[in-house]
Amino acid sequence: MKNKKLLPILFILSAFTISGCGSSKPSSSPISSSEEPSTSEPASSSSEESKPSSSSSSAKPSSSSNSAKPSSSSSQPSSSSSSSSSSSRPESQYFVKDIAVQLDPGIKKAEEGQTLEPYNLSFTFDDELFLGNPKEYNNDLSMLSLGASLATMNKTKGTAFFTEAEFEDITSHDYDGDPTKDTMAYFMAHKTIGDYELVTVSFRGFDYGLEWANNFTIGKTGDHEGFAARGAETYEALKTYLNTYAKDKSLKVWINGYSRAGALSNMLASLILRNNELAITQDNLFVYTFEAPASLTDEHAIAYPNVHNIINDADLITFIPPAQYELYRCGKDYQIYDPNVATLMNQFDEGMNFPEFEEIDENTTNDFEYRDYLLKSIFEHEITDEEDEKRYANNREQYVNNYQTGLSNAIGYIFALSGDTRSQLLADLKGLGLGAITIIGDETGAKMAEFIKPYLDKDNVSYTEEGLLSDCAVLVKGIGNLFLAVLLSLAADGAPSNDLGRLLDMHYPETTYVLLQNAHAKAEADPK
Repeated sequence: MKNKKLLPILFILSAFTISGCGSSKPSSSPISSSEEPSTSEPASSSSEESKPSSSSSSAKPSSSSNSAKPSSSSSQPSSSSSSSSSSSRPESQYFVKDIAVQLDPGIKKAEEGQTLEPYNLSFTFDDELFLGNPKEYNNDLSMLSLGASLATMNKTKGTAFFTEAEFEDITSHDYDGDPTKDTMAYFMAHKTIGDYELVTVSFRGFDYGLEWANNFTIGKTGDHEGFAARGAETYEALKTYLNTYAKDKSLKVWINGYSRAGALSNMLASLILRNNELAITQDNLFVYTFEAPASLTDEHAIAYPNVHNIINDADLITFIPPAQYELYRCGKDYQIYDPNVATLMNQFDEGMNFPEFEEIDENTTNDFEYRDYLLKSIFEHEITDEEDEKRYANNREQYVNNYQTGLSNAIGYIFALSGDTRSQLLADLKGLGLGAITIIGDETGAKMAEFIKPYLDKDNVSYTEEGLLSDCAVLVKGIGNLFLAVLLSLAADGAPSNDLGRLLDMHYPETTYVLLQNAHAKAEADPK
């Protein structure tokens, strides 16, 4: 692999793939979610954002997609919402402020002895954005929502963001102490805007440690079991917060989140709108999610026009769980993918070295085909005997029977480690080179268990010998299902391909930030 080493990525990707893991009216011109990559040139990636549009919700998934369930095509940002740059705004009677959010580089890796500086991203908070129609996608509010989603990665940054935006009674949940499989960090806060009380719920979508194990708890039926449980808890907490700080007031509610937090935002919005017991409707609820996995059944994945899901179709996480698990997003999907993503990313940061796509064969000639190839290789297998029934995860029942508990526990061990110890474990696995194949290839799990135990002991992580062996057997079985497909996809005429690294890089927040800016700029340049 040109830009990244194979084995650590296999270790991480296996966990990803088996998991469940405005004020101005936007135009109605859609940004379509074509399964064929566009050939448009990249728009300028300047710091002054242009903006997205509203449109119809995305179609109920095709064979490989599990997008928002609804009607015809997904949409694109439009050109008519107000500029995100406060310097170009007319004077406003409402509060307007540029708020900086520091984002540590995720894709970009430091060379030995090098210290990477964080990205300082600016987002404009404008009260007037919340006086518009929630059903109309607003580019400025979309970008602001991404800023809030980035800020809430930790308690300090989240508190600073909402304080600068002049929110009151800022409360944070589950940020103190170590994350567990059952914790779920989020902020709630409120502020007065004219005659309205704006209440926000912003979930943590980064650096959530052991909470990640909850992503694996999908369940055999119904909504995604793990997300549904956490969503229900937040729903009850929101009722209490509203009763305490916004009782008998005219409400506006703003929900946002990235990745796992996007799925939780989608779940919470669904609970609010279908329960219909709060003074919150499609007319006063603003929801923006980013790169959210699917979490809702067909019954609950309603095409709410005020729930806006910003999606990069080359991001594998937005196709997890796979389509055959029949889980979807509510609301509408907005497509921001651009085949020139490498150029855009390298314009954003000259040292990024974002991988270009490398054609492998006639079946994987672009990002979407490569994504579908991996999904099919992992989740679509012919079942010929009882052993196959125990090995694969073609549907939810097979996944739960064969993987759910073991994977959740195995990932739990990894995230129970301190950050330093976890980094050392991955570095040591990488250092084994091809020797790691003997660990991954031992389906009893014994070699993986022996490899992991010293790190667990170092950090005093509790386990039983029997339980660790069983959970590691599930982990290596999951990696084994992925291993051959990845090895084959990495070889192009005998040379290593970087497409797996590129696929993983699609989920990083800086990729979403750059692609969202680009989508807004393209829509402004061509508003048709």
